[in-house]
Order: sequence, then structure tokens, then C-alpha cells
Amino acid sequence: MEFIKIHLWKISSICCILVLLLAFQNCGNSKSFAAKSPANQSGTNGGNGNLVGGTTDGSANGGLSCGDYALGAKWYEETGGVIPQTQSCPNGGNLTYYYKEVEQFECVNGEPQQVGSTSKGNFSRSVGACNPDNCSGRPEGSTWSSVSGEISKNKSCTDSAVVIQQVYQNMKTYKCVVGNPVYQTSAQGSYIGDVGTCPVPYVSASFSSSQAALGNTVNLVVNALNVSTVSYTCNTVSGNLGVGSSTTAITVSEDISCTVKAMTSTGQSYTAVAQVGVDCDQADQVYSGGKCQVFACNSFVELTTFPVKVPARTSAGICYYSKLFDAVANRPSGGSQNNNILSRTHGVKVNGAVNQAPFILGPGPASRQFTLLGSRAVKVSGNKSVLAPIRVDNYMLVGQRLSTEPETTNGWKAYGTADSTILNQNYVQAYGKNVVLETFGPAGTATVNALLLTQEFEPKFDYILDIHALDCGGSAELSELYLMFQ
Repeated sequence: MEFIKIHLWKISSICCILVLLLAFQNCGNSKSFAAKSPANQSGTNGGNGNLVGGTTDGSANGGLSCGDYALGAKWYEETGGVIPQTQSCPNGGNLTYYYKEVEQFECVNGEPQQVGSTSKGNFSRSVGACNPDNCSGRPEGSTWSSVSGEISKNKSCTDSAVVIQQVYQNMKTYKCVVGNPVYQTSAQGSYIGDVGTCPVPYVSASFSSSQAALGNTVNLVVNALNVSTVSYTCNTVSGNLGVGSSTTAITVSEDISCTVKAMTSTGQSYTAVAQVGVDCDQADQVYSGGKCQVFACNSFVELTTFPVKVPARTSAGICYYSKLFDAVANRPSGGSQNNNILSRTHGVKVNGAVNQAPFILGPGPASRQFTLLGSRAVKVSGNKSVLAPIRVDNYMLVGQRLSTEPETTNGWKAYGTADSTILNQNYVQAYGKNVVLETFGPAGTATVNALLLTQEFEPKFDYILDIHALDCGGSAELSELYLMFQ
């Protein structure tokens, strides 16, 4: 028994020694067995004292534990440092987040060993700030406008049915809401231009002729477009016209100038001028100062050499004449006959013929070649200075032609007594042509008014005038005859 007691003591002593040895070993590793306080952190790693793997005693692994951590367990512990992390600020500014620095440990054979590198633990604090939300530099809540396309509006052209497009900027208004531009309204912005062109106001005026004879009418032709009112004012007449094309008849009493005035509804004025000259080329008229005046012969100049160019009329009143026949006092008929002419005889009926060749009064037919350089009244008169009647027994035969034509082409006219015509006819015959006789008495000696021949002669042409004084028999008589250029 005593032996057994001794052995039990020895065993107890050995156990005590082993316990003391283990206690001494654990006291030497104070970090592994210190009291731990878990940190509140939002990092990816565990906080101080957080268990990663294993158990808190060594029984599970059959090995030595590290205080509260089993063999093979992993955990994190704060180092006292911090890890900064700069934040992104979309609108500018400076913001830094700070996290607690931690390191990882693992229990290896009862010893805590550091594994890996330090890492970010729980959030600690922030320093600085980001600028508030804005819209490309515009403050939150602010409004602004910007161009976004175009706006077109119809525009009616003044005094026209044409419609064009006026183009403006389309201005859209935005508001900054939580950093985003939010559309509010649209409005018309600055004028850009037109699409299309308005017709230009237009007016024109002209006369249907540049010159007209005194007393004749001409047409004032007006074309007025894209205007509201039209009127005309001439030196002789005035009036209103319609918009568009119009024609107005105007009597020419002198040189006429017309001003046509067209007005737009906005007050713009457009004018056109038309002119027509008066032609005074008629009997007893002369042009002076834009008007026709009665022409009077203030003096007479004799023309003795032919062919001749007769000057045009002037206000000086110079007239020209040429003597055709001397007077033949009343006497019995007789002398030479013109066999190219046939009329009724008043004397002896040769071979019983009623119609015979007339006797020639004077030396023979008077022929004059001339050119009018301007308007002149061409007359045959019984006096060189006045328009005196002509006395002829029995008739005159007057013919005219261009100087380049033969005598047979004459345009003949006859003036005298009615009994000079071929029996039972109203004409005499001249060079094979029947010429109607203009009567100035039934028989005997005819008193013929001064003959106006103007219409037979146009200025600038060279003419030949042939005049025959003829007697049908019985008795003969003739007054002086003059060719007058009045």
C-alpha cells in the first residue's frame, strides 16, 4: 500500500509539473490570449478578433489552440492605422474616406501568426466633400434656354397672294433638377431667314405709238403688279387705274407726258413715265414748243429751179410758190389738142363725134418735181400770196407720181364743169384711165376753189406733179395758176 501511495504521488507530481509548463507557455504569448473587442467595420475583412476558420479550442483539431481561437483559425486585428480612399466627385470637390487598417492572423500549433498583408477594415471617418449636383456647371434649380432646331411661320407677301416661310430659332427652356436638365417650354428665338421670295412691286407704262397726229387718240398701256393703288397724271388729263394691266385712251392735243404712280399698302411708291409726241403734219399746222399752232405764211419765196427740196415749216412762217400758168383772157376756143385725153366737146363735132380731145390752155402741161423735207400744205391757187379761186374753161387734170415711175402711172384727178365729162358719164378719160370729174359748176367757166393736194404727197419722197388746163371748145379762159407750198 505504501508503494502504491508513493507511485500515485509521483504521478500527481508529474501532472502538476506538466500543467505548470503549459501555463508558463501560454503566459509567454500574451497577444494570442489578450481580451478582444470586435470592431464595427464595413470593409471586406473581419474586424479585430473576428474568427475566420477553426474552433476556439484545440479539441476539434486535436492540437493546441491560441486562446479563444482554435488551431488553424484565422482572424483580423486592428493595427491602429488607417487606409485612405479618395472618392470620385462628378461635379468637382475633394472627398476622402478613411478605413481602419487590419491585419490577419492564423493559429498555428498554439501560436498566432500573421498571414497576408494589411487591408481595409471598418469605416472610420470622411474628410472634405463633393460639390452638389449641377447641370454642366449650372446650379441646381437654375433655368436656361438653348437653340434646338427651327420654327417656321407663314408670311403673306404684301399686295400679293404669294405666301413664304419665315424661319426662326427654336429656343427650348430647361431646368436643372437633381443634376439633370429637364425640358420646360419652347419659344420663338432669333430670325434666321426666309424660305421663298416675295414678288417685287412693279410698274411700267408706255403709249401704243411714239407719235400721233393732232386730235388722234393713243392708248396709255400700264402694267402694275404687287401694289395696292395705281394712278396716272398727264399734262392734259389724270385719273385712277386698276392693279394689273390696263389701257386708257388719251387724245393727243400736244406733246404728252404721263407719270404713272403705284403705291403699296405699306406706303412704298413706284413710278413709270410714258411720252407721246404730237404730229402737226396737216394743213395749216406747225409744231412749236410741244404744241401744234396754226401756220401762217408771213412771207413768200418763189421757186424757179426744179427739181427742188422744199424746206419744212418753221415758226418763221416762210412759204414757197411756183407759177404754173399765165392767165388766158376769154377768147374763142382753138389751138393744140391733147390726144391722150378725151372729154365732151362744146364746139364743132368733128365727124359727128360728141367726145373729142380737148384744147390745151397755155403752152402745155405744167410739170414740177419736188421733195417735201417736212410737213407742208400743197395747194393750187389763183394767186401767189393768198388762196384765191381758180377760173378755168373747162377743167383741170391733175396727176402725181413718184419721180421713178412713168407718166402712165399717174394718179389722176379732174376738176371743172359738169358738161366736160364724156356724154352720159361722170368721168373724162386720161391716158386710157377713167377719171371721175369733181364738178364746180354745170357749164361754162368753172370757178374752182384753191385745190388742197397735201394728202397726195408724203415728206421725204421725190414726186412729179403734172397739171393740165383744158378747154372743151366754144370759148376758152384761164386765171393765173400757182403751186403753193404752205
